[in-house]
This record gives sequence, C-alpha cells and structure tokens, in this order.
Amino acid sequence: MGGTEGYRSQMEHASVTVPVGVIEGSAYELIEIPSDQVDTEMLVAGPSSGIPEALQGLFWMDGNPLPDEVVSLGGSTWDAATSTTRIHVYGERVWSWHADLWGRGLYALVRAARLVYELRLNPELTFGEIVPFVRLAGRRVRVPEQLARLTMRRVSDGHWLRESWFFGFFHHVYDLRRIVCGDGSRTDAFVAYASSAPARSALAVRRPAAAARAAAA
Repeated sequence: MGGTEGYRSQMEHASVTVPVGVIEGSAYELIEIPSDQVDTEMLVAGPSSGIPEALQGLFWMDGNPLPDEVVSLGGSTWDAATSTTRIHVYGERVWSWHADLWGRGLYALVRAARLVYELRLNPELTFGEIVPFVRLAGRRVRVPEQLARLTMRRVSDGHWLRESWFFGFFHHVYDLRRIVCGDGSRTDAFVAYASSAPARSALAVRRPAAAARAAAA
C-alpha cells in the first residue's frame, strides 16, 4: 500500500487506542489463510471482469514496507471512457494483510477511514495516479496531494513501479508484480512471493449477518 518506517512505532503507541476490535463493529471481519493460497481465496480480476488485461490477476507489493502483500481489482468496475476504476482497500477479498498485530492494526485503520483508491490511468495504460479518498464526518474526502501522492508506472507485462511521496518529500518505491494471471494461473513471481510472505495472511470478508442483509436488500 505504501508507507513509512514509522508505522510500527505508531502502532506500538496506538495499539491500546486503535485495537483490532475496531473491525468487529463493522460489516467486515478478517479471516486467516495460508499465504500460498491467495489465488484460491482472493477475488481474481479475470477476462470477464471488464478490467484491462494489464491490470488483471493478483499483484504482489514487492518491497512494500507495510504489512500488506497482495492486491486485486476483482470486484472493481472499469470505466473505459476515462480509464479509471476504484478499489475499496478494506473490501472483501481484494487486499491481503499480514495476520499479525501489525497487519490487523493497519486494516483497522484502513477500515475506520473507509479508504478507497481511485486509479486514473492514461489511455495507453502505462502510467496512472492513485488517488486516495477517506470518509470524514460522513463525507468522502480526497486526501490532499501535498500529503500523499501515489503513482504506478508500467515497466513490462505484469510489472509496475509504485512510487509514493508523503508530505511532499518522503519518497518510497516498490514493485507491483503479477503473481496470478487473469485466468488463475500462477506466474514465475509466485514462488518469490510465497517464499518472502508470512506463512499466514488475513483477508476481509463480510460478516454473515451483513451479507444476508445485503442479499435481502
């Protein structure tokens, strides 16, 4: 997702005031899975999803310092006219988190903020801005670019460079590597992902009662 080395220090001081219990009051809960089974547990954006091939599948955040690992546009809707889409970072089976205190704590913060990323790409799908939105006082608010600027640049098929600037000066770069294709097959990068990721990951799912209410609505 992108971030600073100060996150762990922040969580050490905030673990009492921002407990995992924040999650339990929401429509979502975290489940644990083996990290090498993300391809069967996460929503994979495939050919029928409407998502462009360049963004299909599952992507590993290789080099991301924060405790989240894999992202998917499964469940997102692609606007071909504007080359944009949105991903609810806290949403169901689209983002994997470390199953430890740090990953669960980060998810609690993301869920409380209702973090949404809006991806705005150029027509060639070679460069994009990732615009974060949060919910404040019941309103959807864009995070100012002066606080966070996030970009993605296509290096090759299945490989994007993710750059982040925070507060106008802190700069971090990591790689987005496709580990699962849109058809569900694993790429060569899956082995590297599985060997470096924690043994267990956490995924957000809708609570059964919340899912039943949504189906009945």
